[in-house]
Amino acid sequence: MKKVMKTIAIMSMLLTVLVLTACSSKEEEEQGVSEEAQKIIQTIMNCPNPELYDSSLAYVIGDNVEDAQPEEQEIQEKCEAIRENWEKEVGDCFAENALDTFLNQMATMYFAEAEQENLTYKVQNIELKEKGDVNETVQVSLLKGEKEETVTLIFTHDSEGLITKVKPEQ
Repeated sequence: MKKVMKTIAIMSMLLTVLVLTACSSKEEEEQGVSEEAQKIIQTIMNCPNPELYDSSLAYVIGDNVEDAQPEEQEIQEKCEAIRENWEKEVGDCFAENALDTFLNQMATMYFAEAEQENLTYKVQNIELKEKGDVNETVQVSLLKGEKEETVTLIFTHDSEGLITKVKPEQ
């Protein structure tokens, strides 16, 4: 009988420890920057990255029309390869169709800026500024060449925690 009581007591303690650990992990998760936001920040603000951005694919229609433009097929293939790389890097962070919106609106902003300024950008620190039910505001310390800059981004999540929108705080 003592052996059974001892076993029950040990099992109860283990269960209590597991429940408390799960609760504290959930609490820590809710207090910090989401994994999705961290992954996106690291991806878009550490540049250059030729796997995710190729400025030769961005040209103004009508510019240098006398110059030979790359074949349309080649441009399409490069664009598809870059799109696939984005999907591999951060596709799992976004809700359905949200990655395409992100790619069209702000994904390459830092890549283009870094290239234009001929600098390397590197994330120094990521800190949660504010977190609500569907939004989280994240402050990022970014090293642009030798100069440190602070950028604030707002991430909107769906009910499953996936990103639906990313925008800079204005």
